[in-house]
Amino acid sequence: MERVGKADPVTVRERVSPGAGADDWSGATGAVAPAPLAGMRPRLRAGVICEGITLPFWQAEAIEQLRRVEGVELALVVLVARPEVPAGSGLSLWRWHTQVSARLRTQPAMEPVDLSEAVRAVPRLTCDGSSNAEPARAFSERDIETIRRHRLDFVLNLRRETIAGGMLEVAPHGIWSFRFPRYEGGPAGFWEVYRGDPLSGLILHRSGGQRDVDAVIREAQFKTVADSDSGNCAHVMMSSATWPALTARLLLQGFADEVFRLSSSPVAPSSPPVAPPYGQPTNLQMAVHLGRLTRNIALKHTSDLFGRSESGPDDWAIGITTAPMTAVIAGNSDAPITWLCAPAGHYYADPFVITRGATTYIFVEDYARTEKKGRIAVIETDDFRTFTAARTVLDRPFHLSYPCVFVHDDRYYCVPEQHRSGEVALYEAEDFPRGWVKRATLLQGFPGVDPTVFQHLDRWWMFVTNRSNDDVTHLYLFFADTPLGPWTAHHTNPVRSDKHKVRPAGMPFQVNGLLVRPAQDCSRTYGGRIELHQITSLTTTDFEEQFLGVVEPRQEWPFAAGLHTINDAQSVRVFDAKRRLMVKHSFRKAARRKLRTALMAAGLR
Repeated sequence: MERVGKADPVTVRERVSPGAGADDWSGATGAVAPAPLAGMRPRLRAGVICEGITLPFWQAEAIEQLRRVEGVELALVVLVARPEVPAGSGLSLWRWHTQVSARLRTQPAMEPVDLSEAVRAVPRLTCDGSSNAEPARAFSERDIETIRRHRLDFVLNLRRETIAGGMLEVAPHGIWSFRFPRYEGGPAGFWEVYRGDPLSGLILHRSGGQRDVDAVIREAQFKTVADSDSGNCAHVMMSSATWPALTARLLLQGFADEVFRLSSSPVAPSSPPVAPPYGQPTNLQMAVHLGRLTRNIALKHTSDLFGRSESGPDDWAIGITTAPMTAVIAGNSDAPITWLCAPAGHYYADPFVITRGATTYIFVEDYARTEKKGRIAVIETDDFRTFTAARTVLDRPFHLSYPCVFVHDDRYYCVPEQHRSGEVALYEAEDFPRGWVKRATLLQGFPGVDPTVFQHLDRWWMFVTNRSNDDVTHLYLFFADTPLGPWTAHHTNPVRSDKHKVRPAGMPFQVNGLLVRPAQDCSRTYGGRIELHQITSLTTTDFEEQFLGVVEPRQEWPFAAGLHTINDAQSVRVFDAKRRLMVKHSFRKAARRKLRTALMAAGLR
């Protein structure tokens, strides 16, 4: 594992990122934006292209998330009128369907939001794309020159129409657009439901810019909402509304090469289009679609009342990937994953790694469901293709998990979570990877959760939460001269309080010159995803960190319900991910829930 060792002090409040600003970029192919001078505050000037100042909630949220990123300035809003589409004659089932869906107003993500006040001070440019025969070229040369004068670094395009021509040269980081790669050009989220696809893919796509090549910024698959095409679209778009802001943060920290994963085609390599561009469904297709929707709705209610679903206990497994940590952070790695699954009645979680010689040792929590108790086990591999069976190496009368292992002075130590003992203890291996014996009590009377011990510069540090004081909300910091102690509490403890978002999620690691701390995000579900925080100040008197990005499970994984530990080894990244076990529904509870929902929808409750 790559440890945080002797490195430059991390006390800088603002980090200058080469390429974050591009005021002198000429728009010519191959031109390189000059790096900001040392000490300058990194900034990105953003533009937004949209069809009005009143937008669907998910688009308004995407803009608001961008405005909240420190170092990003919303410098221009480009308003483009929606192209005029002939109404046509006769019955249009698609038009009727969309009107009914809009009238029902069942999708909060599509509710209109007026941004007039929020962007009142932002310059605006109105372009007339309503009568243009080619919506992709809805910008005149005069419009393009006006946009270029605002010296934007990137432009977020919230229209469905693609951007072409001179607009591709107005910003060095290009035009960012949301696209459904499998059904390009069709109604968002519709064809996945029509064709019965289990997953709906979406990409944030970059076109143009100083590299003059298409790139996939972020890509994800979402479970298709089979009983509502409007619900499917709302679910996918709302789930991705944070992508532009996450991308901007990474650009500010110098991750441009990882963010812009190059593609030879305008869509993600892993999600090629299955047919020529799709358009509006015909009346015959809509008749088929409405029939399928009726069937899917009936099947959903039947399953809710009498079937089974993934709503049982968490089932964790270990994932191993060769993708570099920079690609993991950027969220666009397509490297394969090897899964290590526990035998029936058990699960594996909380992986930590030690490499000695040619052998890698993966220490995990081995949880036995019948005993409701965890032990520390080790899995060995020489090539990451074949693995030994898990062997228990540390067992106590109480629950053990989160085996934080590390090396110091050629000795192997482990600080596991054992909050039920009421203390944080350190163990040493007398015969590595076995023979663990207790060497010291690091924190007496402190039921520590996920204690994470690491060395930075000339000190040892410990991040930990307290089981007796909301262990997902308050973060504590301790320091010592040696891992055996004595340990001193940081005088600002708890050093950070944030509802459900501070609990440690693995060893801090260095990437691109940044010291990064992974933390669990349990705001939606326990172990839902991992937040990454850049530590900007770590001293005996001060601690500060700032949000950097997230690591989320992918829906195409067999374990896609969450993840809560990640560690960086020499050649691989290891993490845990979970699924929910299948359980049979309670008819009485499900019927009561459906009745309550129906009454609320009718305004009777």
